[in-house]
Amino acid sequence: MFDKNTYSKIFDTVVYFINFNEENVVKLINLFDLKTVVTRLCVIEKDSSLFERIKELTNKYYKYESFPRSKNKAKYFDIVLVTSLDDLKNVIKLIFEYNIEMIICQNMINSIDEDLLFKEYACTELASMRELIIKKTSDLYFSIITDEDTVRISFSKDVYEKKQIASKIKALGW
Repeated sequence: MFDKNTYSKIFDTVVYFINFNEENVVKLINLFDLKTVVTRLCVIEKDSSLFERIKELTNKYYKYESFPRSKNKAKYFDIVLVTSLDDLKNVIKLIFEYNIEMIICQNMINSIDEDLLFKEYACTELASMRELIIKKTSDLYFSIITDEDTVRISFSKDVYEKKQIASKIKALGW
């Protein structure tokens, strides 16, 4: 089941899963042509072994405090990393293994300065990610919200055909 909204250059949809699991999320992301994906893993406990697992996947990551203004400073952190589609599938496996609340992914269509990108992306609010699509820096972003069993997707209508994507999502049979 899914809900959708159409704006001038961006198509937004929310996919509600009946059977929310790693396999179904991977099927969903396979509908898109992902190349270089900037991924943000949100609110990870400071002592989690997940960080060591991320290091095994890639050396292209940036770690920062999730709530820098909080009194519980440095108890939680976010990780931003650059992945390929195959590495992203491994990250999705980890989010289910470690019960991560939210993962946000942005498909980058232009070459990127990773150092600058990490710092900018770490400070980017969700609403601003749509701006990256409008500016044609990205063609797609999605967030996987595990405690709501949903995936929220926004993509460029210049790159993806909304009716075709909606039909493919429906064909997945949730």
